[in-house]
Amino acid sequence: EGDIRVRFRIDGKLVDFQTLPVSIATPLTSRIKIMGNMDIAESRRPQDGRILFDLQDDDRLDLRVSTYPTLYGEKSVLRLLNISEAMHNLDGLGFEKDILNQFDNMLIGGEGIVLVSGPTGSGKTTTLYSTLSKMDKPDVNIVTIEDPIEFDLDNINQAQVNRRSGVTFASALRAILRQDPDIIMVGEVRDEETVELAIRAALTGHLVFSTIHTNDAAAGFTRLLNWGMEPFLITSTVKGILAQRLVRKLCKECRDKHLVEPEELTKFGLEVDESMEFYRAVGCLSCRNTGYQGRVGLFELIRMNNEIADLVMEQQPGHVIREQAIKSGMFSLIHDGLIKAQRGDTSLQEILETLGAVRV
Repeated sequence: EGDIRVRFRIDGKLVDFQTLPVSIATPLTSRIKIMGNMDIAESRRPQDGRILFDLQDDDRLDLRVSTYPTLYGEKSVLRLLNISEAMHNLDGLGFEKDILNQFDNMLIGGEGIVLVSGPTGSGKTTTLYSTLSKMDKPDVNIVTIEDPIEFDLDNINQAQVNRRSGVTFASALRAILRQDPDIIMVGEVRDEETVELAIRAALTGHLVFSTIHTNDAAAGFTRLLNWGMEPFLITSTVKGILAQRLVRKLCKECRDKHLVEPEELTKFGLEVDESMEFYRAVGCLSCRNTGYQGRVGLFELIRMNNEIADLVMEQQPGHVIREQAIKSGMFSLIHDGLIKAQRGDTSLQEILETLGAVRV
């Protein structure tokens, strides 16, 4: 109300940076809008824009701008995207070797659907982009439909949803099927129509990637069933569902090893008789006294097999599918997190804060 509050979101956490006099609010917002090719005269409606900066060594910085009218003036959010920092090899995202091998094996064969699930900001798009970049070859035609396009990918045909022009995920997917694709990425499956078209694409010999908003991998199958998809179509097209989260990485300069008592580990569904060694956050100048630097992914993967297919055909609830997947050897999100916590990549507290609502 009395000043401008500037905050940075660092490793998923908002941090106060500075305050500015309220007198510069209007000119500051106008300048941001001009740079983002937005309407500076419009302050009553939300707007989106984009600012591109060319850096040294052919690098490029991409800023996505969003303005939103509030009680005391417009709020601006600038999302910083750097393609060179965002693109990784899959093993650089935090995959454990066993899960990565399973994921790679699942991609063999040129047809089917692969879904990546998780909440907003859990790194789903980065995982899909890294996967597409790995699969990009001169004899492969990759086409995407996104909302919005987050990064420009070399040698990949990317298109963006434009509802004002009538371009939705469903309508774009229909058009993509006439573009001779080998691999299709749909930014998100949000409704029955898009899912039906994705299944049709998979049945006609295409490999389809997409994202879905569910808490874990098993819930992805339940969501498809709730959308009215025939169970036999799900079992014949869905190759697997990968669930993921992002957790902060411990600062290697100051992390501290300590013993965790057995009763503390019961929060994670572990039954142990003795203390175990883990690492915890401390804080130093290198990490701005947070104890953390950077983020790493936690993953769980359910691949379609005979047992999972039988449960889907019976339209069993997600927790039953999940239990069967664990019996078949699936590492859950929490199990993956515990491996990384024991290794010193992250802390038990960070796992608990991130996965508190996720069952073992």
